Amino acid sequence: MSKRKQHHPKFKAKVVLEALKGEKTVSQLASRFGVHPTMIHQWKRALLEGASDVFERLLSAAVHMNDQFCPLAAAIEFALAQHFLCSARMQHKKRIHTKGPQPLLDRSHNVKLVDRSASAGTAHTGH
Repeated sequence: MSKRKQHHPKFKAKVVLEALKGEKTVSQLASRFGVHPTMIHQWKRALLEGASDVFERLLSAAVHMNDQFCPLAAAIEFALAQHFLCSARMQHKKRIHTKGPQPLLDRSHNVKLVDRSASAGTAHTGH
């Protein structure tokens, strides 16, 4: 008594994908791949019935990866923000210690102020 041949899942997928293309009949594919046409029909039905499971597993894997990388992304974001704030604080301290307090008005610019109230004929009351 002979044992039934077990076909590898990759082989089944290859045969079913050829069948789904519709370029050849199931009988032609059965002859080409050396399997019974009933097997091709069964594999095709199994693939079509289980197709939604493939997408559910992909979604589950994506959610799992997101759960794993979210804490890592948050840690990186926190470290970058901390580095930015520390370097900004250090630059600010460096500027204060090297130059002393900064005046509000930089007198090195040649800015001319013009009193327009006298030229317009209105007096400034100073309220």
